[in-house]
Amino acid sequence: MLPSLILIVAVLDCIHIYAIFRKQDQSLAPKERMVYTIDQVLVPCLLTSFTTMIGFSCLMLSDMEVIRDFGMFATFGIFCALFLSLGPYCILLTLIPQRNTKTRHSISPKLTKAAAAIASYNHHNWKASLVIFAFFTFIVGLAVTTLVVEDRPITHYDEDHRIRKSYLFFDEKFSGSTTIDFVIKGPDGSLKNPENLK
Repeated sequence: MLPSLILIVAVLDCIHIYAIFRKQDQSLAPKERMVYTIDQVLVPCLLTSFTTMIGFSCLMLSDMEVIRDFGMFATFGIFCALFLSLGPYCILLTLIPQRNTKTRHSISPKLTKAAAAIASYNHHNWKASLVIFAFFTFIVGLAVTTLVVEDRPITHYDEDHRIRKSYLFFDEKFSGSTTIDFVIKGPDGSLKNPENLK
C-alpha cells in the first residue's frame, strides 16, 4: 500500500508540472519555460505535499508500532517524491526534446462549458462560494462526529448469535477473551494427516 500511495502523489505532481510546462510559450527556451513553470507550481505543490505529510505524520502518535512506522515512512516518501518532482524531473523536462502538439478539441464540450461556468461563478461570486463551502464543511463536520470506529469483529454478529453470546459470556464471567492467530508450517501434505491435527 505504501509504494502505491507514494507513487500516486509523485505522479500527480509530475503531471501538474508537465501540464503547466507544456502551456508555456513554445518560442521560449526550455529553461525559461521551466522557470515560469516552477513559479506557478511551486506553492501549490508545496502546500499539497506538506499538508499530506502533516496528515500522515499524525499517525506517528499512535500506540501501535505498525501504524507509527507507516506514518513515518509515508511522510518521508512524500517528501522524497516532492524533491524528485521539483528537482530531477524538472531538469529532465528541459533536456528532453518536446514535440509541438496540435490543439485538440475537448472530449466533452458540455463538461468543459459546465466547468468554465462554475469557475466563472466562483471568480465573480467568491463570497457566496465561501459561504457554500463553509456550509458543506459544517455538514461534513457534523457527519464526522457520528462516525464510530469499531474494530471488534464480534459486533458483526447478531446479538442472538451463539458465537456472540459465548463471547459475551466469557467477557462477563471470566477475565475476557481475545483473538489469537496461529501460523502452522510443515512439509507438503502434512496437515492432511489426522495424526498431526490432534
